[in-house]
Amino acid sequence: MPRNEPSTAARPDASAPPAPTPILKILNGVHKSAVLRAGIQLHVFDALVTGPCTARTVALSIEADERATRILLDALTGIDMLDRTGNEYRLTPVSERYLVFGKDTYFGDAARIQTHDYLWEGDRRLADAVRAGGSVLASESKDEHPFWREFAQASGQFAVQGARFTAGLLGPWAVSRPELDILDLAAGSGLYGCLLAAEFPAARVTLLDWPDVLGTHRAAAQRLRVADRVTELSGDVLTAPYGGPYDLVLLNNVLHNFGERSCVELLTRAAEALKPGGRVVVQDFVPGGPDTDPEGVARIFSVLMLIITAEGQVYDGDQMQDMLAAAGLSIVSRHEAPHMPTSVLLAERVV
Repeated sequence: MPRNEPSTAARPDASAPPAPTPILKILNGVHKSAVLRAGIQLHVFDALVTGPCTARTVALSIEADERATRILLDALTGIDMLDRTGNEYRLTPVSERYLVFGKDTYFGDAARIQTHDYLWEGDRRLADAVRAGGSVLASESKDEHPFWREFAQASGQFAVQGARFTAGLLGPWAVSRPELDILDLAAGSGLYGCLLAAEFPAARVTLLDWPDVLGTHRAAAQRLRVADRVTELSGDVLTAPYGGPYDLVLLNNVLHNFGERSCVELLTRAAEALKPGGRVVVQDFVPGGPDTDPEGVARIFSVLMLIITAEGQVYDGDQMQDMLAAAGLSIVSRHEAPHMPTSVLLAERVV
């Protein structure tokens, strides 16, 4: 063959059928989640925080079988959560920053939500939910389900990032208010509202959620030294009296739990609870179209809402704007939250 003639031996055959590799990768995803959950539950990453260790050393630290530990460590290496050199395993930069318990950046609690048995049961019955048009789980209408309390306890890290970003957006507006009364609807961990109270000394925060969920904020409120400026309000966000009026109403990852009619009702109640010049903050998955969600995070999250709620889903930018308008609110600005698949919308009442 002449030297300047390229070889065709390695060229893919355009007429050949595609390989099923993408399908296998997706189907393997559930097992990858299980591997990571086990590593977090067994404190594998904590065992490696002091430096590289053999499987035997890790097994002794986590009080587990050595052979099984090695298999798990190899699997964690396979999903890029550990590195291996010879017989020793070490943390990756990502696992060292986010999966070592006790660090301010610890993100391991996300596994308590994303891989919760309640959600996995819902995943198993997704086809049934599609046929029925909503959740088919036995506890679909019971917002007091134990999952929600655990969700509140484990969702703090999500709230930290969102609250800090929101505080930066509100800064000049918030400090210009003579008072800053805040209502945090479906407050969950309560950390979102508590962090805003810590950021703005004039702020007083009311946290509204179900009785079984309220109270998970108290340790954080004490740590942030805002407990004397936090009030608890028990009840359903769609029916409980809000009190007020408020300078700021927070809807942090709330609207996706409801159908459009309930969203408009909730937003209308939020708007009616505002003081003159007050604002509503909506943080949620708000894709602008397929191109703005290249990993499919928002669209898959919408499936999760189908699994565990009667009418919930993710709403795109146009739908969100329409719902806000129907509630008498207009969007002041929209911001993409850094390192998170959510947007923050600042809205005011239409005068």
